[in-house]
Amino acid sequence: MTTPIESKWIDSGWRAEARSIKAKYGHGILATKSILDLDHPVKAVPAPMVASLLG
Repeated sequence: MTTPIESKWIDSGWRAEARSIKAKYGHGILATKSILDLDHPVKAVPAPMVASLLG
């Protein structure tokens, strides 16, 4: 199973940005400027953290 990742350089309003990922895939990761929220099907994770995990 593949996990979709999208990035948005935002500090607020990330849930609205995550709607497209949730509608299309049902789950995923939204790489944000500084938000960490793991309580939803689309997780918000700070972009620097995502980069370090992929590196």
